[in-house]
Amino acid sequence: MTYKRKNSPVPDPIVAEARRREALKRGDGETQPATASDAMPARTRAVPQPTPRPAETSKMKELSLSQRRTRRHVTALSVPSQADPGEAGSAISMIRASNLVPERLEYVWNGRIARGKLTIVAGDPGLGKSLLAARLAATVSQGSAWTPDEEQALKGSVIMVTAEDGLQDTVRPRLEAAGADLDAVHLLSGLNLTQDQDALEQEIRRLPDARLMIIDPITSCLGRTNINGAADVRAIMTSLSCFAARTGIAIVAITHLNKNGSGRAMARTVGSHAFVAVARAAYVFTKDPDDLGRLLLLPLKNNLGADKQGSAFRIEEVAISIGTAPCLVPDPEPVMVTADEALTMPRTAPGGQSILEQAKEFLCEFLAAGPVAARAVHAAATAAAIKEISLQRAKKALGVQSSKSAMDGGWQWMLPAETKMINSSEDDQHAPMSTFGADDHLRSANLAETMPSRGDHP
Repeated sequence: MTYKRKNSPVPDPIVAEARRREALKRGDGETQPATASDAMPARTRAVPQPTPRPAETSKMKELSLSQRRTRRHVTALSVPSQADPGEAGSAISMIRASNLVPERLEYVWNGRIARGKLTIVAGDPGLGKSLLAARLAATVSQGSAWTPDEEQALKGSVIMVTAEDGLQDTVRPRLEAAGADLDAVHLLSGLNLTQDQDALEQEIRRLPDARLMIIDPITSCLGRTNINGAADVRAIMTSLSCFAARTGIAIVAITHLNKNGSGRAMARTVGSHAFVAVARAAYVFTKDPDDLGRLLLLPLKNNLGADKQGSAFRIEEVAISIGTAPCLVPDPEPVMVTADEALTMPRTAPGGQSILEQAKEFLCEFLAAGPVAARAVHAAATAAAIKEISLQRAKKALGVQSSKSAMDGGWQWMLPAETKMINSSEDDQHAPMSTFGADDHLRSANLAETMPSRGDHP
């Protein structure tokens, strides 16, 4: 049984144990209660408070009433005890690790969203976070695969807490477009996590197959909590994390990114850093800087697994019973950018192009006259402020081919239309010509000298 420290006296077993030990030291053996008050139930008996020392008495006067009560109570709890933990009333508990039975983590989304744990997803407004929420709900309610290459989700009921979108004209159509089992999705509004957790737990207990709860956004369910106060946010998020562990449900809390366009992605969530610190996993949902029509779900942290690979989606309009509605569909192309890179890289080139389009245009012009040494391509891209990740994506998008110029020669890049390889001997080899004309060999040599050490690779 646990007593609240605020109003409850010190539990009797602690004091009784201390008195018993004193009696044993005097040689009295096991003793019986010395007074009538000792035999009274713990809840009705007053416990003697320790007498403060003179120096402590002066300090007590400077403290508030609640602070004095807390200090006296903690002092009383410092009495050594070997009482049965089941009888003690302390708010703290300790257990041997050997007494714990190990348990395997159970995932709703393998390696990413775990049951009984709190996960955070942060993204810019209007980007598609609610579409992501609908896809999460649809996948779990149907027990379908997250992507064509991944395992099926743990099927079960889903609770969606929404505060920004209309239930009938927005949430319901998007769930239908995502293919959700509408009978397994339960919509909730008006939640205040500072006072409604008991009622919420009762609702979840009525759903024995509850697997996932999505809160969109978490900041709308915090009442008057100061979202910039680390202590306040940590307290409510810790409470929510304990709620997830107690009910066994996976909680995905969606939030916004702040307007700070620089710095690490970990510091980009709105409000206190405690939102991310308390969560066991955190993700960023943002646009692909190389392809603005592509949305990325990128890991910020994952304390439970080694999830380092992001997922990509695109928005498509899907026919539903009342017309059409948008939904997220997986994009099979691998994600080659981190959360830090995605949030700090410019999303458009100076001329208004996307970064990917700029890289594609660069390759088309640079390789127009024929094969060019890979080292020269990398050097020229660096000089044009095109990052390696953008260059590789442009290469794949254009179908640029890589080939060896000779048995002991270096790699060359060529556009798909150029299929002939240069197979002549070293004496017969000639430098490929490009739009730079006869001076191209000088340009390639200079670029190779100034290129950072990447090694000769395709």
